[in-house]
Amino acid sequence: QGVSRRIDVTANVKEEASLGVVSSEAARRIKDVTFPFEYHAEVLGEHFSQRAALRSLRGYLFAASIVAFLVLQAALGSWRLATLSLVGVPLTVLGCLVASGIAGMEFSLGSLLGMASALAIMIRSGIMLVRHFQDLERVEGEPFGDGIVSRGVKEQFLSIVSTSVCIFLFFVPFVVLGDIAGLEIVHPMAVAILGGVVGSTLVTLFVIPALYRRLGAGAATSGELDFKPQIA
Repeated sequence: QGVSRRIDVTANVKEEASLGVVSSEAARRIKDVTFPFEYHAEVLGEHFSQRAALRSLRGYLFAASIVAFLVLQAALGSWRLATLSLVGVPLTVLGCLVASGIAGMEFSLGSLLGMASALAIMIRSGIMLVRHFQDLERVEGEPFGDGIVSRGVKEQFLSIVSTSVCIFLFFVPFVVLGDIAGLEIVHPMAVAILGGVVGSTLVTLFVIPALYRRLGAGAATSGELDFKPQIA
């Protein structure tokens, strides 16, 4: 390869062992080996390919997060409310990590995809709830306060919970089946989604309404929210 000779040394990992741990330990030990001049060793394989894919995906997710935040600000007309819609991100991420930890899995590419899906669900539910609070105040003339928050949560409760339950039931079979052949990515993704959905539902029903009471005063009636798309 590259006009250089190479020798492949392959090995399989026992079922009870972790591919990531074994690969990292092999790479660490090889660093202590002294090779003859112009000889070197490289540890390759699935684990390091996944790590490279994760690094690329993290960059894409970071860029997508910035764009999503700007879109939220344009939709809600307020930097405060755009930030409020994203307060559930840490708890949703925590739910994904806890679920993966309980299942005894390392955080993999499938887990990251599941986390991204759970975050999308959380942001969608948060936007719907905050926007409904605004509509109650602007369109129906509901005075800002505990009443508008309680009414908004009651009216959106069925939509939020039914969405979470449907997603939960859809991915439960992939969790029950386990990490069998053909589900190497789907299984960790399903576990992360289930944990993230639980966290995002709690955030949407309890955290966002509580924070809206403190941060939402005047946002629905300010000039910032006069932006509306015009259709010719």
